[in-house]
Amino acid sequence: MDDTTLHAKLTAIIQRDRDAGCCMADESLIEPAIRRWNSYERRHAADLKKGFLLLFPTHKYNEACLGHIADSFAAVLSANTHHIDISDRHLDRRSDSNLNSH
Repeated sequence: MDDTTLHAKLTAIIQRDRDAGCCMADESLIEPAIRRWNSYERRHAADLKKGFLLLFPTHKYNEACLGHIADSFAAVLSANTHHIDISDRHLDRRSDSNLNSH
């Protein structure tokens, strides 16, 4: 799944949860979730929730909402990482930078 599709799927989760009344559904969770997920090979939903809770330590979080968002994000992110080999991502980045330098 390319980055645009991944962002679209995670944005759709945020929109769905916001429409359902989730007070924690916000697009600002997308980038930190992707970074955290990609930083370690064996991530899971509980780890995403932990990361969300660490984003703004003084904020009064609704942990149930964050847990639901983390579960939904984990489903999309794990499907994404199962189809892409880490070495392939590095090759793609080199190819992109080579294209941009010409």
